Amino acid sequence: MAKPARVVQEGSLTLADVMAETSGVKELVIRVGDKTGTIVYRDLSFWERNLALSAATEYYSDEAGNMRTRFHLESYYEECLKRMIEQAPFTINLITLRGMSREVGDQLVTIVPHPMDWAAKAEATKKE
Repeated sequence: MAKPARVVQEGSLTLADVMAETSGVKELVIRVGDKTGTIVYRDLSFWERNLALSAATEYYSDEAGNMRTRFHLESYYEECLKRMIEQAPFTINLITLRGMSREVGDQLVTIVPHPMDWAAKAEATKKE
């Protein structure tokens, strides 16, 4: 039977400190020609980002039977935007996301975290 983890009191870190901010929202004003609209969004929590990464990752066996992965960036953007956007002047669903103009899509993806940013930050922290 495994021993329970020992809780160490150092620096008074609390549960509130480690939970994602759920009330903080941000705004992105998008422009289409001479028209504007405001997108209200929130950052992804650690778990939500992992869910988006998982949804965008395909697992398959190659010809030699080795397990391989393939990452679908378009699926990652779809999953992130569906989870992040709380209000928009248009419906956020797969039909809208897949059919929107490049002009709008290029603006929306600026709020999506790069899929490898957190891994790079974790590696940098380990080295310090």
